[in-house]
Amino acid sequence: MTGKWVRELEEAISNARAAIVRTSADMDALYAGYARGGRTVFAVMSKENALDGYMRRPAARWDARRQGFTCPDCGSVIQMEFMDCGKRTLTDATPEYFRTETRANRKCEGCGAVLWTATTAEEQSEWVRISHLGYVHRRFAYLARDACKTAAAKKQLAALLREPDRFMAARGACRRFPLSTYIKNRYRGKIDGLIADELHQFSADSGQGTRWASCSPPRKNASA
Repeated sequence: MTGKWVRELEEAISNARAAIVRTSADMDALYAGYARGGRTVFAVMSKENALDGYMRRPAARWDARRQGFTCPDCGSVIQMEFMDCGKRTLTDATPEYFRTETRANRKCEGCGAVLWTATTAEEQSEWVRISHLGYVHRRFAYLARDACKTAAAKKQLAALLREPDRFMAARGACRRFPLSTYIKNRYRGKIDGLIADELHQFSADSGQGTRWASCSPPRKNASA
């Protein structure tokens, strides 16, 4: 698909150059060429290359004495919002609240600390990533039984339930910096526009949706 975009951009826009960007080095080289010449330049990247980076896991910790998940920075018990008869109500966060990273569970309401942290395949954590499901807490793994729909997820959860303290590698976790974050930090104010194909696939409340928006220019120059 990226190759198709390159061809169509160069055919549709005169004196334009388009190139596939897979790494930060690709982006730097393309921008350097743009700075030297007077041509309109398009950086074409797949969503996988743009958004893929280090894997994150919940940083919240279970406090047995206080019977709640606490912020790693300020130590306060984390709460979540739910609707009760149409009224917004707060209650202590459940393990399911941290199944995936969302805008709601990203930061501590008390101190603003980020409640998600980078993880690697070698790390042993109180949170375990289950395929096609998300993160479950070792102490409360049994609560995820009904949510496991695939054979792979059921197998992983069964192994965790048999041995709650066993080491379980986070598959796919590696030390890698997201290209979208690199572009946001290095090229802020230097990008004139964004064309995002199939934007409806990204939930505004998801981590991927937020990272995609992070490399977008002002709203008037963004198109889906």
